[in-house]
Amino acid sequence: MTLHMSPFGERSLTVVAASFADRQAAELAARTLTQDNPALEGEVTVIPPGDPLLDRKLEPEQAGIWRTLVRSHLVFGVAGGLVGMVAGLIAIVAWPAAALAPVYTILFTGAFGAFFGLIGAGLLTLRPDHGYVIRKVQEFSAHGRWAVIARPLNEACSKAAYATLMNLGSGAVRSF
Repeated sequence: MTLHMSPFGERSLTVVAASFADRQAAELAARTLTQDNPALEGEVTVIPPGDPLLDRKLEPEQAGIWRTLVRSHLVFGVAGGLVGMVAGLIAIVAWPAAALAPVYTILFTGAFGAFFGLIGAGLLTLRPDHGYVIRKVQEFSAHGRWAVIARPLNEACSKAAYATLMNLGSGAVRSF
């Protein structure tokens, strides 16, 4: 059994999208994406304007998001607590007031470290970079435009998908 320490539980960490004036252009872009990059097979979605399932199509990995939430909070909380305890040990050595109560110093700095680690995990789980792409696709839909969304599994695939959509569509956007 291997221990997976990544804080992410989603298959795809990047979202690439572009808008198109009509269905034919959007479907052509989707076909071109999968032809140019076979790794995107099954990771490309065409979304019509006003699609009632828009939100589900924009974030299809609901279970992955929950895994990201749990993993990131575990990893960042523990790591933050350990960093805080190390900071407490350094404070005990360097600051005479901390040396008067070493246990409380380590507990205090460990708790603060864990707290800030958990805050960082929450920010990671919110994925503000995905929020930007989601808002843009919602704008495309509200303005009667078709959208093509790709969920590349690696950075090389992300760059290729973005380049392809920039050449074929208008308003191509991507998350980090």
